[in-house]
Amino acid sequence: MDANDYRLIDAYLQKELPPDQLPAFQQRLASDATFAAELALRQNMNNYLRTQAHQHQLEEKMATLGPTYFGERAANLRHLNARYWIMGLVAAVVAVLLVVWNPLRQPDLYHEFAQHQPLNLTEKSTAGQLAAAAEASFNAGNYEAAYRQLTTYLQETPADNQARLALGIAALETDRVPEAQAIFTAVAAGDSVFRSYGTWYLALSYLKVDAKTAAKATLEKIPTTDPDFGARAIELRRALE
Repeated sequence: MDANDYRLIDAYLQKELPPDQLPAFQQRLASDATFAAELALRQNMNNYLRTQAHQHQLEEKMATLGPTYFGERAANLRHLNARYWIMGLVAAVVAVLLVVWNPLRQPDLYHEFAQHQPLNLTEKSTAGQLAAAAEASFNAGNYEAAYRQLTTYLQETPADNQARLALGIAALETDRVPEAQAIFTAVAAGDSVFRSYGTWYLALSYLKVDAKTAAKATLEKIPTTDPDFGARAIELRRALE
């Protein structure tokens, strides 16, 4: 991470990143775990600092934790100008607070229940290099790359419902929520063996954007006897009550 990386992240969060730079930015997120982690940390920082109810506790904790945790972080950031040095230091403070002292922490039900099965496209005799690449990206959790590869693959093999479901998951994991919901709705309405998968993931898509009422209503469409998602749907509904 250098000064330009922090400027890019700042521009992205302020919605000032030029449109022609957005594809390269998203590719960087998909390929650079450190860069992606820094963006996530900054997003958490921004979200947390919007909460005013605990502002005085935050200030007290920052004063207490600063000398203990951030000497090394501060040393690494001194080469940046004053603005970005301060931003980096505050981000580090918030990161520790989110771990060791976060009165607003709630169970992350989406990540608890969104456990994706491995994608198996290459078991098909007609699968080629594109299918293998999409499978490898998806199973490695590189959903940005998987999204692009599955989009191309489905242009050539539109009847592959497993790949279409995986495309919806990749879209969901890369925050293309409306597109993911459209895919899951279509899969749930079809007559393939993935119908219950479509309903389950449609519910998860609502959960991810905190639309709990819609999530519960969708979960109720999954029969309790469904071998894949019946029990999990009941468990998630109870967690949402």
